[in-house]
Amino acid sequence: MELPSTIGNTLPRLYALGLNNNMFQGQIPASLGNASNLREIILESNNFTGQVPSSLGNLSFLQYLNLGQNKLEANDSKNWEFLDALGKCSGLQVLTLYDNQLHGAIPNSIGKLSPSLQYLDLYKNNLSGMVPESIGNLGGLNNLFLSQNNLNGPIGSWVGKLKKLGRLNLADNNFSGPVPSSIGSFTQLTELYLQSNRFEGLIPPSLGNLQLLVLNLSYNNLQGTIPNEVFRTMSPMTNCVLSNNNLEGLIPPEVSNLRQLIELPLSSNRVTGEIPDSLGHCQELQEIKIDQNLLTGNIPMSLGNMNSLSMINLSHNNLSGVIPTPLADLQFLTRLDLSYNNLKGEIPINGVFANATAVSLNSNWGLCGGVNDLHMPACSAVPWRIKWKVYLTILLIMTFGFMSCAMSSYVILLVTCEEEIKKSILNVAFFW
Repeated sequence: MELPSTIGNTLPRLYALGLNNNMFQGQIPASLGNASNLREIILESNNFTGQVPSSLGNLSFLQYLNLGQNKLEANDSKNWEFLDALGKCSGLQVLTLYDNQLHGAIPNSIGKLSPSLQYLDLYKNNLSGMVPESIGNLGGLNNLFLSQNNLNGPIGSWVGKLKKLGRLNLADNNFSGPVPSSIGSFTQLTELYLQSNRFEGLIPPSLGNLQLLVLNLSYNNLQGTIPNEVFRTMSPMTNCVLSNNNLEGLIPPEVSNLRQLIELPLSSNRVTGEIPDSLGHCQELQEIKIDQNLLTGNIPMSLGNMNSLSMINLSHNNLSGVIPTPLADLQFLTRLDLSYNNLKGEIPINGVFANATAVSLNSNWGLCGGVNDLHMPACSAVPWRIKWKVYLTILLIMTFGFMSCAMSSYVILLVTCEEEIKKSILNVAFFW
């Protein structure tokens, strides 16, 4: 079903047009630009094709334009003329064009949109090239979504001008260079998504200045240590995703400051040292993913006090010691992967350990016991520590016994020799 081509001519008093989540197709009628009182146009989630009509720039009262999730196209400069036209809508606050078929570079004319624009969403298109510096003119933006495109190059100085940003999503592109430290000055920023790009260099300590709820820097080429500042005191952060980088060094013990933390993925880095016992203070934590690192030491007993945990993955490290038995008491724990470590001792049989499909313990050659479905070797009837003490005792007894026998033989031999010497002396004296 298509909209009538004259729809805008017949509704001069129309204030808002909401036709979202339908099956409309065809082009968006250019006549909508004649409905001069329109403040809101919501055509989201349909099958509209063709170009965005430049006539929408005639709507001087337009505040909200949502054309997301359609099949609208922009392949050349002529197709992008609508963006230049929308610059005349001085009250425009929301522009949503996500999940369409917009191609090529973002035009410089994007910087001519209304300074009052607060929400710009170009997510999931086929945009390429560098983000134009002119986007920094949109100083009123508090939501900018450019994810799932083919944008590249370093993030320019434009980002430092968007001081009011509350959410910034540049994920799933080809951005490179460092993560700009200027982002740390965005006092209103609560969500930062930079994952799945080619960012490199260090994590800026200035991010610790923010009241972030979500920080996602995963799947980049970031190096260096995790800044202590990111885990600052009283941080409201719920998601800290740093996996699949080249981060190294210790997990900062300051992680205990993230009392609201729900998810901590640090997988596939080069993190060393021990898992900090202070992690147990993060009582809201539901998922711990620190697999494929270089961790050593024991699994902290404090993890057994984190009652919200539903998943733990510590596989592919160099952890040693025994499995903390309190892990069996975590009632929400449904997935546990401790495979490819150096763990030893008896496997618990309760809680998550009772379900062999929920537990992975492969390549821990010192483990034994557990439920039958784990197919692990049976533990010896005598615990290995007791057996070791018995062996040591026997060895000591044998050693002392051998030494006593040797000493006794030496004494007997010495006494016998003395008697023989005395007899020889007496015989000599009698002869003379």
